Amino acid sequence: MFQDKITEIWYLHDYHTYWMYDAYGEKVLNPAHTKILYQFKQGDAHAIEHYYNLMKDELINFRNTSDTIIIPIPSSKSGQVSSSLLTLSERLATYNNIRYLNNCLERTVDIPKLAQGGDRHKEVHFNSLRINNPQLVKNKVILLLDDVTTSGNSLLASKELFEKKDTSEVICLSLTKTVHD
Repeated sequence: MFQDKITEIWYLHDYHTYWMYDAYGEKVLNPAHTKILYQFKQGDAHAIEHYYNLMKDELINFRNTSDTIIIPIPSSKSGQVSSSLLTLSERLATYNNIRYLNNCLERTVDIPKLAQGGDRHKEVHFNSLRINNPQLVKNKVILLLDDVTTSGNSLLASKELFEKKDTSEVICLSLTKTVHD
């Protein structure tokens, strides 16, 4: 895994977006597009298995046995988490013998999709996320998992929310990090 030196978010590999702009400012298909992440977002079983195999043994570096909980980052829609991210989180928790909480972090208000130009400021996430049952995370190591990080603000806002709930440590993990071609 790699760690972004600014945000300190850990990620598996770079993500090259589907579209890019050429030298003339025209929107064109990116030949370096990271197809596997797109397939993951669509719920493709092979893509979920791909990321499971890449990540399952990496978590040993971040877990602290029974004091560790993996929590997926909610989608932009209120009350929703990507089914692929839920499946991956649950499988990683089972393999690594750690806890998994799928509804501990909840988006309470819809926000515009970030991939479609939504506001990426951290405050947007602070104002739309809540921690349910905070007593479950007190004195625990929290592994926050997202599929892609661009600005890092959804993970970082979530991290700050959990740190306010007396967790022992919060670690941000992402499958991919957006690079702009």
